[in-house]
Amino acid sequence: MAIYCSKCGKQHPDDANFCMGCGQPLKAGAQVAQAMPRHWEYKDIIIQFPREQFKDINVDNRKQYQEVVRVADAMILARLRQEGIQGWQPEGATDFRTLDQLDIIQKRKRVVLALTMNAERVTYEQVTIRLKRLVP
Repeated sequence: MAIYCSKCGKQHPDDANFCMGCGQPLKAGAQVAQAMPRHWEYKDIIIQFPREQFKDINVDNRKQYQEVVRVADAMILARLRQEGIQGWQPEGATDFRTLDQLDIIQKRKRVVLALTMNAERVTYEQVTIRLKRLVP
């Protein structure tokens, strides 16, 4: 024998406690679980790059830039893991190359004039990453 929901009329098997259509209790005494209201909490973290490793980087030199990316990604990941212990998660991009392309990394540029060619040198200073976590 089937039972029907008094609210929406959906048919259910005899052993069902709640309507699969609207969540209405089907039997007396069935409790509807109330979800606790939750909201997002936000914070910004700043990761400072060590000057000696991130100064006067020639971004056209792939090997030099790759090394900066490797070191920066390790620093960013270590900090995110530390923050993740308390439930924080990044809201956007976290890899150095993407952050650099989006111009989120604070940096200083200077042009070095040479007889054969001009080269732009970049000093990467810090990056700000927005984190969020769900709280009751």
